[in-house]
Amino acid sequence: MRPPVPLRSAAVHLIVFGALFVVPSGWMWRRELEARSWPTVDARSAGSQVVSYRGKNRSMHRAQYALRYAIAGKPYEVPRSATAGHSSEARAAEDAKRYEEGTVHRIHYNPAEPFDVREDAGARPLLLPALFTAVGGILLVIGCAILVRVRNRPPGPRCAACSAAVEPTFRYCAACGTVRPEARSEMPDDWGAEEEQPWQAHLARSEADEARRNRIGDRVGGAAFALVGIVLLGFAASIAYRRYQAVRLWPAVEGTVTRTQIAWEEGSEGQRAFRPHIELRYRVGDGEHRAIAAMERSANYAWARRTLERSPAGTRRSVRYDPAAPDVIELEGPIPIESLLVPAVLGGLGLVFAPLGLALVARGMMTRATLCARCRRRVLPGCRFCPHCGAPADVFPSSVDASER
Repeated sequence: MRPPVPLRSAAVHLIVFGALFVVPSGWMWRRELEARSWPTVDARSAGSQVVSYRGKNRSMHRAQYALRYAIAGKPYEVPRSATAGHSSEARAAEDAKRYEEGTVHRIHYNPAEPFDVREDAGARPLLLPALFTAVGGILLVIGCAILVRVRNRPPGPRCAACSAAVEPTFRYCAACGTVRPEARSEMPDDWGAEEEQPWQAHLARSEADEARRNRIGDRVGGAAFALVGIVLLGFAASIAYRRYQAVRLWPAVEGTVTRTQIAWEEGSEGQRAFRPHIELRYRVGDGEHRAIAAMERSANYAWARRTLERSPAGTRRSVRYDPAAPDVIELEGPIPIESLLVPAVLGGLGLVFAPLGLALVARGMMTRATLCARCRRRVLPGCRFCPHCGAPADVFPSSVDASER
């Protein structure tokens, strides 16, 4: 007797979801442990402040500050945000007070990218990778345990006449039609009678109603999944095409970088976000234009600095402009990975939801049941005898839609 398919499916899903937690946790562990081995330097605070933002259902507050330090005689300044936000402004003010102007703090810096710094915050930065590892590990252990248990499941009952596997609830062997001895005592006196009994009609209606509910659930649930997946794929394709159109199809001209800066913006949950701005001067036809090529924003200040360092003032860059609005420009070059994250995530979710939904709809449309002519109960495919009343397969009607009963 085969292990139950729903149990195997649940185990596979647990293993997949566990892997989705464990794989990112490995990257987080490597990043945090690597940062702890970076060189250290004393940084002096350039000032701090408390910013307020709207949380899920209340106002929240977070400290922001800037650190100044020198590496090999070269000065650096990095804006930072406190690790956590608080509903109490007083607690955020305490965080800001620790970073009052002139206070000294020990930091780790990346030798390959001096603007990439980490403060010595003890074990707190390790909580997130530890949580991901714990959740993923629990899911993996449970999933593997279920698979092992299903694999090592003892064999089920077999027919004494033909040794075929039978389900414990079957009263007849579906392969040879022999009555199972252990089921004889449980049979009512009218079992197998030609005329339909009340309990037979009740079982037939119950199984038909259950089949109908399952099919409706497959159709409705599958249609919802498919719709969500198609919408996500549409959004992903639209965003990706707009990016492709901007960097590949718009006309290109040569421009000169006139000014660069990093714009500070309010990110999510009161944290600072940084958007590199590169201003260029270029000519379209007989007119001269100046415009800013706004890049993707990020909470990583080091990434924003690297973006500007690739285009210092005075350098020549190829620019693509929108023919309908020449002041809308994009820098020509490889498409930034950051700009593809959103369509990649949406497309990935769409590729999961859409096929799953379509498969459920197809199963709901194609599922058909074979019903026994004597007891009018469902018979599994491949049975030569009805496992409920022992009727041979030649009295089964052709497959019918269970929802029509």
